[in-house]
Amino acid sequence: AQNEVAEDTATTPVITAVGEPNGKKTETKITKDGGSLKSSDGMAELIFPAGAVSKKTDISIQPITNLLANGNGMAYRFEPSGTQFKKPVQVIFHYDEDETKDSMQLLLGIAMQDETGQWLGLNKTDLDTVAKTISGNITHFSDWSNFAAIKLYPSYARVKVNKELDLTIDLVAN
Repeated sequence: AQNEVAEDTATTPVITAVGEPNGKKTETKITKDGGSLKSSDGMAELIFPAGAVSKKTDISIQPITNLLANGNGMAYRFEPSGTQFKKPVQVIFHYDEDETKDSMQLLLGIAMQDETGQWLGLNKTDLDTVAKTISGNITHFSDWSNFAAIKLYPSYARVKVNKELDLTIDLVAN
């Protein structure tokens, strides 16, 4: 019989408070023919295919404080919250060198925050390291952010021979 208690390695969901508005809201009307909208800071973009909505719909993007662990830049509230689409809408996050300096671009993800404060990652995303974008398809509006799955601290250090350095790894699992 084994007397040692195994360490619990199950992941726990990331739950945070909801972000607060932090920037200018952009708004437009989307018709059944489709359309697009960019955030006021140009870092988030929505592209609606024809048929995503059945009637003219007011939509907006509100930058909000990003409370997601390892979240990059701002998070965004796509409104009206809870709106469901007939066809998936493409969400595109633009990122810069500062947002990926403590992580690797290949470990970026996109997550949404539900009404309980829990963050859930998109299962499928497309990364373009040349254009510096990460994109995915969404079927509803809520709060969204891009994030780094892993961040290493310090991101850069010199260590002398026979010396030690403590490293911290922040991991966000989908």
